[in-house]
Amino acid sequence: MVTDGAYLNLDEYEKIRELLLRVFSENYIRNVGIFLHEQAEKFLAKRRLKGVLSVNTNMSFCCVLDMLADLAHLRLYCDGDDINEMKIRAYAASWWIKRKPFQWNDKCLDLWINEKFALSLLLNAVDSSITNAVVYDENKAKQAVGELFYHLKHQNSNPQTLELFLLGLNAVRSA
Repeated sequence: MVTDGAYLNLDEYEKIRELLLRVFSENYIRNVGIFLHEQAEKFLAKRRLKGVLSVNTNMSFCCVLDMLADLAHLRLYCDGDDINEMKIRAYAASWWIKRKPFQWNDKCLDLWINEKFALSLLLNAVDSSITNAVVYDENKAKQAVGELFYHLKHQNSNPQTLELFLLGLNAVRSA
């Protein structure tokens, strides 16, 4: 939805805001932004990258707006009343990869850091212990995670594909 880089002029912002408020409450919008920010902070802390890697707030904000605009479109025009956590995470991961809010510097040259964050967002939707051998076949789970990471790095990771992957992984886990 936000197409001209990471910056919105006031008119664009107001148009997007009006669309979002037709579908979501201010509180919901704020909570989604907070959720994504908290997930990013946890990701950085877990990898000891706080202070080494920064989050571009403009890119992050546009990521949230784009994600919510897509979800609003689903709800308004596609009978998408079922906006669950998996769907939110799939859309967030897809837009995070497109916007790349993590900005590296001389100390952190990990070219795939945004894709790694997207992977963690997706896997946390299913289970925090994705390679738990009691729930999954450990080798197959590792292979699936590896294939998903390859997909995030080298393919067009649209939210529908990512959500379908999560649903399949969840179905296997539940079986």
